[in-house]
Amino acid sequence: MFLASFFAVAATVSDAVNNTPIAPDNALGNTGIQIIFILIIILLASAVIFYYFKFYKRSGEGESTDFGKALSGGLIGSNKGKFKLTFKVADENKKAINDAFLLLQKESGDIEFSNKIPSTVTIPNLDEGKYNVKIVKDRYVAINQTLNLKTDMNFDASLNSEKTKTFAEDAKGLIKGIAEGMLIVEIFVRTPSGIPLNNAKILIGGQKSKQEVNTNSDGMCTLTIPKGEYLLSVEKDLCESQMKHITIIRNEKFEINLIPTAKITPEQRNKLQLAYSMVLNAYNEIHSGYERTIPKYFVKVAEKVVREIEKQAENVNFNSKEEYDRTMNDYIRAAEISMNILAVGMLENRNVLLYAKLSQYEKEIDPPVLPDVEKISISDAYRILSEVDNVLIYEIRNISTYPVAVLWRTAKTLLNEPNEASAHIGGILLKAAEFMLKNDELRKRLKITIL
Repeated sequence: MFLASFFAVAATVSDAVNNTPIAPDNALGNTGIQIIFILIIILLASAVIFYYFKFYKRSGEGESTDFGKALSGGLIGSNKGKFKLTFKVADENKKAINDAFLLLQKESGDIEFSNKIPSTVTIPNLDEGKYNVKIVKDRYVAINQTLNLKTDMNFDASLNSEKTKTFAEDAKGLIKGIAEGMLIVEIFVRTPSGIPLNNAKILIGGQKSKQEVNTNSDGMCTLTIPKGEYLLSVEKDLCESQMKHITIIRNEKFEINLIPTAKITPEQRNKLQLAYSMVLNAYNEIHSGYERTIPKYFVKVAEKVVREIEKQAENVNFNSKEEYDRTMNDYIRAAEISMNILAVGMLENRNVLLYAKLSQYEKEIDPPVLPDVEKISISDAYRILSEVDNVLIYEIRNISTYPVAVLWRTAKTLLNEPNEASAHIGGILLKAAEFMLKNDELRKRLKITIL
């Protein structure tokens, strides 16, 4: 189309030149004018041909026909050499993983990105070159890989489960010391009794850097920031917020205790005290002439249940105040059920006679304290219940299994309650039964002849 237009113009100009009257005196001058017209035509032809091959014809090969874009790209400048990198993080079962820690570092050591990310995120405006990619997630095997970025890329990160490693261990091993001037800050958020607070919002900011992250299920988060002065803010639902000024000059760890605003109610505390009193009163009814080491152990188990419930009253990892109140009511009910069965078991006639028989052989001692117990799930509680049951069947001829069976029966009753609080308290009682069977001093008092 452009060539046809050109030849039409050329023909018009030629006709105009040829039809112009030429005087004999001006023949030489007119010849010069003709030469000039011919040169102009040649220049126009060159321009049209150049334009045709540079812009129009190339559009047929997939390039933009937008002349404005061509100018802006060729004359004004563009994002030539800038690329985007999209990360998709999932586990070995292709299930999306959120809140993995991503560190994207240039070959030169400069850090392009350092923070937690959702399951899919795009990092734009990256220069061409080699990058070191590190992706860390609590209880997953970390990814440490180098890639050569030459175009827009997708990075599919598949994290394999690894329950033996913690986020803090991976983060230390992968990130510490990788960038000059960048320091690692680990923040642990707990209640005063030591319960980790998940999903607490951490905001750390200064004049040159500001980051916002959330704590994981262990109540901790890790971030990298330059040296400097920062304002650290920590917020969590059902807790008092805390704010403090910090100075970062080296790798640091901070422990923040947030005071819960949700607390056990006076009515709930009164029910808990009455439940504990049932066990204490049963112990006081046992004659002082009997050997009371195992009854005293029952009292210590009851005390541990009370302390655990008081500790859980500081656990504010709930979505609402209503959910918190419902869970605390479940714990109080578990205490009432368990204390009642323990008190009855201590006072049964057969059990009292066993204490009297034992007093002929062993001096009463202060029983050892049951070690601390992590929170026990319903499935774990059922597993321990079965294990203790099997041991009782095996040991029935070697020891008096009745005191152990009281704890076993109490835990089994609690497991009929369909909630996690009952399972947790039942698990503590099962651990107490296990401890009786394994501790030398307590087992010595179970080795008696059954009357």
